[in-house]
Amino acid sequence: MNLNNNIFHFATGELSQDAFLCWLFSFALKDADDEPVLKSCAVDFIRQFVPELKNESEVWLSEEPTRQYNKSVDILLTVNDKYKIIIEDKTYTNEHDNQLERYYHMVKADFENYEIKGIYFKIGFQSDMSAVDRAGYKYFGLETILSVLEKYAFKTTNDIFMSYYFYLKQWHRDINQYKYLPVCEWGGAQINGFYHSLKQEFHGMKLNYGYVANQSGGFYGMWLSNGTYRIYQGAKYELYLQCEFANGEMKICYKASSQSDSKVNQEEREYFIWKKQVNVAEKHGFEKPSRLRGGKTATLGVYNFGSNRISYIEMEKILSDAVSSFKQLVKELDE
Repeated sequence: MNLNNNIFHFATGELSQDAFLCWLFSFALKDADDEPVLKSCAVDFIRQFVPELKNESEVWLSEEPTRQYNKSVDILLTVNDKYKIIIEDKTYTNEHDNQLERYYHMVKADFENYEIKGIYFKIGFQSDMSAVDRAGYKYFGLETILSVLEKYAFKTTNDIFMSYYFYLKQWHRDINQYKYLPVCEWGGAQINGFYHSLKQEFHGMKLNYGYVANQSGGFYGMWLSNGTYRIYQGAKYELYLQCEFANGEMKICYKASSQSDSKVNQEEREYFIWKKQVNVAEKHGFEKPSRLRGGKTATLGVYNFGSNRISYIEMEKILSDAVSSFKQLVKELDE
């Protein structure tokens, strides 16, 4: 399929994905058109949404899928006259304003005789899933979604289904191009794919990533810390690493963030760089920036390396070395 002629190449918004999902799940209605492959796919998703249905001989939608229930819930499914399934459908945005918990309690109040299940359906990236976990929603990411679609993709010739499948398949391929392209040729999909892959590599560190818009054009950032804080002269600070990817280049910065109302001033910056007149930061591979600016956060050092046309394996090794150096630096500051 020529992806330039794929409807989902243009219909990239969440409302378009809502429409596709409602269309697909509609084949689980008892009076649906006779499309056994699409029905099987819809039921497969529903069984995974509700593990209690795993051994049920029959799974069906009791009502037509509801879009924008109460002008809030993206999709609401009614299954086997017993379950209400909330699907919070995300493409490239994240949850906000405690919406997941609010939706759950709203649906629970409206349908007291039903069991409520929450699904967080997302084809894009999200590093922090704490709000999803806290709300008790089950996360369905790109890999899981594709694993279901692939069971049925070549058993049907339905244009809508196959267009969506090929669209997600291409998105998955674009993401994984970070494994084959040099770092300097990465775009947003590849850098996010790379950052996401590091969740396992640095599992002992607190790791988050996301896009930062600023007056300089913005960058794709990743933040690594060991989750501990430093107290200096009664004020609380977090020391961490910030990776900045923009215009084909990666920069790794050693930074301090004030956890109080005060800014990181010159004295504090010097302490976290030097401490007792010994340049601890440079000793561990972080060069002092040419300009030291104060604020709630401050860059204390830049980890130097050559990033021209290196591979993701080399970039991963550089990051691993930077993290090791950062840990040694922080340990020495504590001594």
